Amino acid sequence: MELSGVYREAGSTLDDYCGPEANQGYCTLVNPGKGGTWEDLDGTVRFHTKEAIGLDTAVNKYYSAQLKINRATDRMNYSAVYVWAKSYGDFEGAVKSDITQADAGITQDFDFPALQDGAYGDLPNDRRHAFKFYGNYQFAENWNVGWNTSLTSGRPLSRYGRGYFDHDPNVYGSYGDTFYIFTNTCNSAGVVGACNFDPLDAIPDNVQEDKIYGYLSRGKNGRTPWLFNFDASLGYEFQTGGVDWTANMGVYNVLNIQEPMMINEHSERTEGSPNEFYGSTYFWQAPRHFRFSIEARF
Repeated sequence: MELSGVYREAGSTLDDYCGPEANQGYCTLVNPGKGGTWEDLDGTVRFHTKEAIGLDTAVNKYYSAQLKINRATDRMNYSAVYVWAKSYGDFEGAVKSDITQADAGITQDFDFPALQDGAYGDLPNDRRHAFKFYGNYQFAENWNVGWNTSLTSGRPLSRYGRGYFDHDPNVYGSYGDTFYIFTNTCNSAGVVGACNFDPLDAIPDNVQEDKIYGYLSRGKNGRTPWLFNFDASLGYEFQTGGVDWTANMGVYNVLNIQEPMMINEHSERTEGSPNEFYGSTYFWQAPRHFRFSIEARF
């Protein structure tokens, strides 16, 4: 029996920041939570303080505990594993799998401080529980079967909106996925009503501050289903012409289970406009498939 643990923490990161300190619409690579020196549009090189940038420190932490049992006999060997793990913080890493953003190092995470409001929580790659059972059995001379099974808990889901209550350009740049969903109602002088203003009328100056939003922080919108997978293989060893051969047939996802692995988490298309594809599946488990191979050793 083996018991092991892992603790891992990102000491720093590098991502793009697009607020006013980053030069009027241009983005600048920063270490969130730190100040930085770069050239302004007028050619002046100066230090921009972390207070002026307004970003919180980037946090990405992972720790786990693993219990593993190994057994072996003349004909069979197998292992049983349980892993408890937790991955949390306010950024996943170089990419954002929850919104399928693959722009390594230039995700939307730190473009504006508003996008960090609610971002701290269980990260998209957090799978709290994992059970594994795998091994190999020689049932006859030159013949063996192998198996690999796993049962893994689902990944956390968020509910992303497209608006924010503070439109100060130092805080929110009017784009990006926030953790606020506009309810299409406003509160003016203590009276809650629909935010429907005649476009021919002057929009009240305080309309943004009066908007009422629903709020749900990262990873608090449930989880994807548990994933079960069972792979099997059949192998035959033989020798000919002084060469050792192994023929193998593998069957992957034997039970052909196809649970969702990634779900659309965008609740709004635009602020106050529902996304009809919210909750639909991006990716499923790979269907049952086969692989045949032959190996020669000489």
